[in-house]
Amino acid sequence: MLQHLQGIVDSIENQYVVLDVGGLGFALLCSRSVLARAQRGGNLRLYTSLSVAEGGILSLFGFSTPEERKLFDMLTSVKGIGGKMAMGLLGTLEMETILHAILSGSPVLLASAPGIGRKTAERICFELQEKIKKTPLLSQTIVVPELSGQSTVAAAVLQALESLGFSLAESREGLQEALKKTVPPDSEEQLLQAALQSLTRRR
Repeated sequence: MLQHLQGIVDSIENQYVVLDVGGLGFALLCSRSVLARAQRGGNLRLYTSLSVAEGGILSLFGFSTPEERKLFDMLTSVKGIGGKMAMGLLGTLEMETILHAILSGSPVLLASAPGIGRKTAERICFELQEKIKKTPLLSQTIVVPELSGQSTVAAAVLQALESLGFSLAESREGLQEALKKTVPPDSEEQLLQAALQSLTRRR
């Protein structure tokens, strides 16, 4: 099995990195952390996962760490989650954010990623929460803060906004505006939507 690749970055397009390894070009669908450090012409080492879909179509995925790859494998073990959908999560959200969402049972964080609906996000949390707690490679990666009530909701929404590309300052401002409105404090989805509306109007 292909465990890792190391070579020169030939090109970067959307979520794909083409890695030149000894004259062979490998196109890998990569995680957010990989895309953040990949530079054209630079040397890059990636942990990999090879997927074979129906019809024999091959897909190669690239990760920064073994932990990312392990999380990817666990995501694809959930019914209805294929490689591209799992990488869509890892391409949009930081690994720590995904782990926080699952361990704290906050599907709204996962549902902020393109292609992930609320029901799918809830299924991911339900199926993987206990498995991740029992997987040292992942459970030791993040400490879930012991928060309660509105602070839990606000913290989750703040993380979701940052994962969507807003700066910490923008996220805090959008969250503060949303909290001023009549949004139920236990509704992450409505609070996130209100914050996004506030931030969109400013841009």
